[in-house]
Amino acid sequence: MAGHKSKARLSTDEELHFAVPLARGASHIASCLRIESVRNAIIEVTEDFGRNHGKDAQRKFLFTLADKLDGRDKAEAAVAVRHLALHGALPVLAPDGQGSLRRHRQSKAVADDCVPDVTEKRRHRQAAAEQLAA
Repeated sequence: MAGHKSKARLSTDEELHFAVPLARGASHIASCLRIESVRNAIIEVTEDFGRNHGKDAQRKFLFTLADKLDGRDKAEAAVAVRHLALHGALPVLAPDGQGSLRRHRQSKAVADDCVPDVTEKRRHRQAAAEQLAA
């Protein structure tokens, strides 16, 4: 869904108008490492936006926020935000065995040999979506 423009996203003017809550929300959610923290941050950002800007633009805000999280390579959180926008509730977030959304980093030597491509990112996002749906 990232990069896909539709009526469900904020227009350019709306995105500029809501630039601060989008940046703040994406930063707050992206900084969370534990599943419960991600969940709480999403709820907090959503409630804060609704309180300050009303419920009318909230769904568009959430889809645009999900796109911003994709841009920060936070596919798991983006899937959860999209689920909230579509269904009005967060999905059940499954821990990776340690209750964390942090990805295990490759060693520097392996990482230098790997150049991430768009296909790999799509596979990762799809896997994240399937994990959240399970």
